Amino acid sequence: MKLINKFLVLGGLSIGLLFNSCTDDEKLPNPLEASDVETNGAYLKTISSSFVVDLFDIDGSGFEVTLEEHDALNDGSLIQDVDVYVRFTDNTVDEDGTTTPMDPDDDIDNSKDEILYETIPASAFSMNSNSQPEVTYQTTMPEVLTALGLINDNLDGADNFFVRFTLNLTDGNSYTTTNTGTNIVSQPVFNSPFEYQGSVVCVFDEPAFFTGTYMIETTVNGAFGSVFDETVEITVDENDPTKRRFDGDWNGFGLDRNYSFSLVCGKIIWDAAQSTGLQCPGGPIIALGTATTNTEFDTTFTDDNSFEINMTEDTSSCSGPAAGLVQVRFTRI
Repeated sequence: MKLINKFLVLGGLSIGLLFNSCTDDEKLPNPLEASDVETNGAYLKTISSSFVVDLFDIDGSGFEVTLEEHDALNDGSLIQDVDVYVRFTDNTVDEDGTTTPMDPDDDIDNSKDEILYETIPASAFSMNSNSQPEVTYQTTMPEVLTALGLINDNLDGADNFFVRFTLNLTDGNSYTTTNTGTNIVSQPVFNSPFEYQGSVVCVFDEPAFFTGTYMIETTVNGAFGSVFDETVEITVDENDPTKRRFDGDWNGFGLDRNYSFSLVCGKIIWDAAQSTGLQCPGGPIIALGTATTNTEFDTTFTDDNSFEINMTEDTSSCSGPAAGLVQVRFTRI
């Protein structure tokens, strides 16, 4: 694999771009060689995942993920177990005292702190076709609600559930979101976020809505100015009819990434923690995340000619704001 590093200077700050290219006869190296296990640790690669929380069908909703474990040995002998944690964030609390439609517990914050939900034993893993330890984990939303002390009426669109994994090894080391490198989390070849977010949505099937060719323009600038100003093609996510995807070039650096947003019970939600693929030297990956205030869409599914999306832009690695609000407008062409 060839690694090509480029650094751009913007506003006196250098931003690093990391590009990967592979020829057919090159193999990706194992980043966790035995001599480096103490430094590089271990990770859980996402093979597939589904996290559906349908407000109209909570009983039929759930989370499922297939994880491939990687460590210095890759034979499963270092796996002790995997702890599973869950938490809930209530995003429909009205701090101004007004009434939120569909929220029966208006002004009550039903958020729940993270709890240890269950533990996956090493015996649940088996060797897959890649000769790697693999496990498929699944749970239902009624089970998660019970564990967190919630009921269906506590939920509303745009609320979030989180499932986090901690990989525990027999040598006493543990690995999760707090001690995993940015490359392991953000690079598609590793694809190891350790934490998964499920937004409460109202599932619908309108494939023509918010799809097609749109022009994006930035209406609220980010730390480096314009965020997206280009023409893109919006498509429906193949696994989620409420999610839309497009390939965009953040700040016009020539690095196209696939970004997504969700249509959640009348709200347009930019999906959390989306990597731009860029970073300042020595800093974390610059990410675009969910905003605290979101825009709305036409729930009759008739008007999608123009819409805005709010997001947070984390440029803390470049001495910029940790979570600045930016906004872009999509206009159908």
